[in-house]
Amino acid sequence: MHLLFALLILILILFGVTFAGYNRLVQMRNVITRTFAQVDVVLQKRATLIPALIEVTKGYAKHERETLTNIASSRAQAAFSQDPSMRSENEKEVARDIRRLLALREAYPDLKANEEFLSLMRELELVESQIAEQREAFNNVVKVYNDYVMTFPTSLFAQIFGFAQATYFDFGPEAKALPEVDFAGKGRDDLIKLGPVGD
Repeated sequence: MHLLFALLILILILFGVTFAGYNRLVQMRNVITRTFAQVDVVLQKRATLIPALIEVTKGYAKHERETLTNIASSRAQAAFSQDPSMRSENEKEVARDIRRLLALREAYPDLKANEEFLSLMRELELVESQIAEQREAFNNVVKVYNDYVMTFPTSLFAQIFGFAQATYFDFGPEAKALPEVDFAGKGRDDLIKLGPVGD
């Protein structure tokens, strides 16, 4: 009788731990989804700046149509990516294209002096900073989730219920090495940082 009672208590404890672990995994996965949505918001802000930059650049770089078309194309591809790992890959291409667009300004000094272009670049600097912050927040949430999924006994529940490790949102090492460009020649306040800074 005591053995049956002890066995029943053990089974109840196992069910309790299993349900608690499952619920925690669901909550953490939902936090990842919500945090990725915040990353998506700032990526959309950047995506809305790109057409304006293209339009300003078109007036100065008429024979650079292929570069401008590639930028618009990669922006559209990134906008439709919902999976964080696929979105990360597409955003790497957008970051490369933004660097190409900014390289055009070196060939066109009038573009470099255009107030609208400089204003858009200041706005892009702010958005890139927000992207870096949101990406870092997302990656921190993913780390906590992945640690939880990989530790015992949660790893058992995660496997049983199909919870896999989440993918970090990373633009790759080339994004961290993006150049700093001083468009106005006025010092650090007007310095435009391209791409995410730090992790």
